[in-house]
Amino acid sequence: MRYIKSFLLVMIPLTVTLTAGAQNTDTGKSSLKGYSIGTYINETGKPIRSDKIHMNSLHDDYGTKSDSRMEELDRQMEERKWATEQEAWDRACTLDSKAAYQKYAALYPTGYHRGDADRRIIDLEVEEVLNGEYDELPAMKCVAEDEDSPTSIIRIHNVTGYPLTVYYSGKDSKSIVIRPDGEGTVVLKNGFYRIAASVPDTRVRPFAGDGNLSGGRYETGFCIVYGK
Repeated sequence: MRYIKSFLLVMIPLTVTLTAGAQNTDTGKSSLKGYSIGTYINETGKPIRSDKIHMNSLHDDYGTKSDSRMEELDRQMEERKWATEQEAWDRACTLDSKAAYQKYAALYPTGYHRGDADRRIIDLEVEEVLNGEYDELPAMKCVAEDEDSPTSIIRIHNVTGYPLTVYYSGKDSKSIVIRPDGEGTVVLKNGFYRIAASVPDTRVRPFAGDGNLSGGRYETGFCIVYGK
């Protein structure tokens, strides 16, 4: 049994088993730990001849197992980077993707940076819409100015026939979901905003655009024009 264990250690690089061997001075024949060149030890520990082995399949099998082990090690190393809340937040910021911030929020739903994660998800959501195909955003109408107010109130009418999600990305990134044929109100700090809105139907392009809030009350409405 000791021979088999020793042999397995030196047989891992397959090229060694085919090219390396010590000359036996008594017989003049090549040998390696008592086995002839080309011999391979299978999983049962029994030696088999190379003429019964397809060497390409051995190489592929070894490479597949090696790749699988590396993938598992990579996965474990990645998971360690999320072990504490601060490490998870640092990792999310490094990756800077919706999936990363969503993972942070899922792991630490009451975490110190939860609000920051939610706001960054909204920013990335709006950015994604603006980088694709979209319809023009309905204009916001100021119905009551209040320049002394640091915030603006927006009333949104949803006549799309779908649940509507509206995202505001800017000084005070927020999102709101409005039921079909319903209304919703969002309060935002004054400033410039990039805005996107979508419904859960892939046939309907999202809305996107921008707007500036300077205090007071605003109104806007969303509808779908078919055949456009």
